[in-house]
Amino acid sequence: MKTSYKSNMNLIIGALFILTTLSFGAAERPNDFTHFRMFIHNAIEENISLHVYKRGGDDYGRATLGFNEEFNWKYGVGIGTQVVGEFWWGEKYTHISVYNGDVFALCFNAKILSTQHCYWKVQSDGFWISQYNRTGPKYWNHWHDW
Repeated sequence: MKTSYKSNMNLIIGALFILTTLSFGAAERPNDFTHFRMFIHNAIEENISLHVYKRGGDDYGRATLGFNEEFNWKYGVGIGTQVVGEFWWGEKYTHISVYNGDVFALCFNAKILSTQHCYWKVQSDGFWISQYNRTGPKYWNHWHDW
């Protein structure tokens, strides 16, 4: 079976990232190489409120978002980083991990020294996530219900 050059390069880049994370991210400290910029977009035609914080660490803020408004922040990641989002919509409340190992796997683009992007879309049927800021259902994964 023939493997492509691009496939091999992605494997090598992924391995280098893991080694970098292990070297610089020990003890759950963020490293200087891997940063994420997260975006949360309100696609509900009513206001939602949110609070985002790193478990055991930084508070990224609280916001009330109107329809089509967005909240975003940037942070460094290390082994075990978990960022929690609390969400309120009318009488509904939920909290989810807006960043953890599973989110990393979905949003990491194999470019170690560039800021990674991850997009959340909050809808009436739940929380959707994508590595890309694009329209169309093929780019979005349903992640969590209300």
